[in-house]
Amino acid sequence: MLSPLLALCALSGASEPPNADPRAFGAQGDGKNDDFPAIERALASIPDRGTLTFSAGVYRVRQTVRVPQGVSVAMQDGAEIAFDPIEGADAPAIVLGSPSSPTVGVDFTNLSIRRVPSGDWKNKESVGLRAIRLVNCRLTVRRVVGFRTGIEAVGEGGGFAHNEVSPGYLAGNRVGLALIARNPDGYCNENLFVGGRFAGVSDRMRREPRYGIVTAVEGGAKSLNNNRFLAPCFELLGDQTTEAIPMVLSGAGSGFTVIGARTESCGPVFARETGDARDNRYDVSYADVAQRIERGPRSTSVLTNASDNPGVLAATRPVWMATDLAARSHDGSDGMAVEGFSFLVSGAETSVAPKLVRAGQAKIAQGGLLLPAGWAIGRLVDARRTRTFVLDASFAASPSGRAVFVFFDGRGQPLGKSEGGVVGGNVQPWFSPAWQAWTMGSDVTGPAFFELKPEVAFAWIGVACGSNPSALLAFNLYTPESHAPASWDGPDIPR
Repeated sequence: MLSPLLALCALSGASEPPNADPRAFGAQGDGKNDDFPAIERALASIPDRGTLTFSAGVYRVRQTVRVPQGVSVAMQDGAEIAFDPIEGADAPAIVLGSPSSPTVGVDFTNLSIRRVPSGDWKNKESVGLRAIRLVNCRLTVRRVVGFRTGIEAVGEGGGFAHNEVSPGYLAGNRVGLALIARNPDGYCNENLFVGGRFAGVSDRMRREPRYGIVTAVEGGAKSLNNNRFLAPCFELLGDQTTEAIPMVLSGAGSGFTVIGARTESCGPVFARETGDARDNRYDVSYADVAQRIERGPRSTSVLTNASDNPGVLAATRPVWMATDLAARSHDGSDGMAVEGFSFLVSGAETSVAPKLVRAGQAKIAQGGLLLPAGWAIGRLVDARRTRTFVLDASFAASPSGRAVFVFFDGRGQPLGKSEGGVVGGNVQPWFSPAWQAWTMGSDVTGPAFFELKPEVAFAWIGVACGSNPSALLAFNLYTPESHAPASWDGPDIPR
């Protein structure tokens, strides 16, 4: 049996799957020519498990791009689909998957889709991205703008289930994200949605109602449950329209959990439930007005406003919990060690990768662990198991600490300062030359939700003292239940 590190090395030496760039098949990417025929030729050339890769450019298409099963899609930064449908033929811009059989274990990365011109929201087929019957897939969206519905997640012919979705920036759509169960055997269950900014910007449809996340059951479907949403942000401009509601569960939707939602200019109704919608939990961490549920006949759901929020981590499972760091700390002849943790030391004078070492200057104080300036404490995690985490650290004084990240590829090499490692969530770290690592520009004020990029195999996740140095009392790291545990107990830096 191979050791984890040997298995990792063997994996990193595997051949790359084939990919095709539409430019190699005649696409212009200039936003003027119709690139649909070239994209079709590129798709036809890709075998199963290959990747359609869009280099930077604006790809104008006038018909729906249908991605065959087993084919991944990746858009480089600066790449975008500009959907300009033939007059009177409004349709989805991109369709992933099919009702005929499931699409399993495929990545769709950094997708960006815009309707030109922006739609009038009248045609129900005006959809930016329709994903049908995906299972155990990872879908990362940069933005979808100007459609009646930004993203549709559809269970038809089977389930849309066990996926990790980062909705990105959804603006100028009547509905940002729709979860649909269609026909008796269709269901949309057990998915994780990370982040998402639902914005109501629309010059053409300024007075029309708009919604963040909606559900629908069609054709006798019954199952639409146990979906989770981490830190969505709703800015629907309710003061400019007749109605703006972050979540509308129509006919069905149970066991939903919303964690750390932010809502602004949406009005007092956070969720509307009708029909069989029930047993959901909505946690609102920020709102400009107190939020409530507009209840249906079977609604038993609970909403927690920011003012009476007892905690936002009930729907996740701990990867690593340390609620008494003082008890875990041990002074030795060569400095202090903390059970289960390693330390990162900043070094502005050197350009080499940071080393994870034992601290020599940390001390027990204020009931916790007091870190000196330039020191961070954390733990290595295995991002091959899951890419979604919640970091919850508490200090003797708040706000006090800052999150620090080091990202490694599959060979144990730190990713460069131009690459980064976070693709979604409520944190946007920047590269610090002093740390030679990625850190937050402001103090941690609550749980940090984030998703790691596909190229990250391991990550060191930690905290350092912020603008108000005080003792670290607890360090808790969480991940979705289906993927726990993801902590790495091998060497500090796998190589």
